[in-house]
Amino acid sequence: MRPRFNFEGAISSPFRAAHFGSFPWIFSAAYAALGTILFMLLMFLARDAFTEMVTNFEALDQFDSVDDASPDGAFGLIFGAMSPLMPYVLLGTGLFWIFWSVFQAASMRRYVRDESFSLRFGADELNTMVVSIGWSILGALLYALPLILISGAFFAAIADDFSSSSEQRLFGALGGAIGLMVLLFPVYVFFATRLAPAFGLTIKERKIRFFDAWNVSRGRFWPILGAYVIIAVCGSIVASIIGQIFQLILMFAVVPVIDNANGPEDFTALFTSAGFLIGVAVYLFFTLFIGALQMHFNHGPAAFAARHDPRGSVDDVDRLDAFS
Repeated sequence: MRPRFNFEGAISSPFRAAHFGSFPWIFSAAYAALGTILFMLLMFLARDAFTEMVTNFEALDQFDSVDDASPDGAFGLIFGAMSPLMPYVLLGTGLFWIFWSVFQAASMRRYVRDESFSLRFGADELNTMVVSIGWSILGALLYALPLILISGAFFAAIADDFSSSSEQRLFGALGGAIGLMVLLFPVYVFFATRLAPAFGLTIKERKIRFFDAWNVSRGRFWPILGAYVIIAVCGSIVASIIGQIFQLILMFAVVPVIDNANGPEDFTALFTSAGFLIGVAVYLFFTLFIGALQMHFNHGPAAFAARHDPRGSVDDVDRLDAFS
């Protein structure tokens, strides 16, 4: 029988939830395989955009007006050179939002409904997409002020042609923004922990439940945060060690090919090179596999809190059904 919500139950929830022998590993393998295919497909579609971007930067190197342009004009030329890639960045962002929401919903179904691994796109996934927007807005609100501070000083420096006084103000604004972010980080941690059960609660009740997570986490802040930190730190150490191994594999596969690329045509050939493609695919698969394991295990404590909603625990309902 699962324990009611407490620290022990929160920290052990990823390992005691249903289907531990199969779910995390199938989940992570599917996430890694589909994520690798998605990234490689985007890279293939964007191959001409990469080539065009390289051509643009080579043209800028020989374009005297870049050196003579004002700072804001030079930035405009640089961003213009990168513009061919922007549609694919936007496309990739949208696809990743859907992709992540599908897997997040599957993860929560294991924790709060005891379901085995399955992928679909329905109400659960759409609700999860909306909740993820809420999380994005939360992060944006907390860090908007430091970004405004840096942006204001940066554009002021551009307008002043990066004079010594404007550069000093820019560095002062940068230091102030970093200090402000340090001060705001505990605030973000507090709100993130209190709202952490939102995904699990949304799947549990089959409705969008973002702010209701505040009630679920009341009186449970430290168990949720403590369990998350322990799982996340241990997972990050393992992921870092494994990641360094596969970074070496990628480096040996990709760097020689890049070093031999002398122009746009060579960069085009780069995206069809077997060594490059295999190296990138292997690196992506294992990096995404470890990342998916972290994603699933890290969300366990908050999902456990949602499962044991004080207003109606899943396990309490199961016990009542057993007598009916």
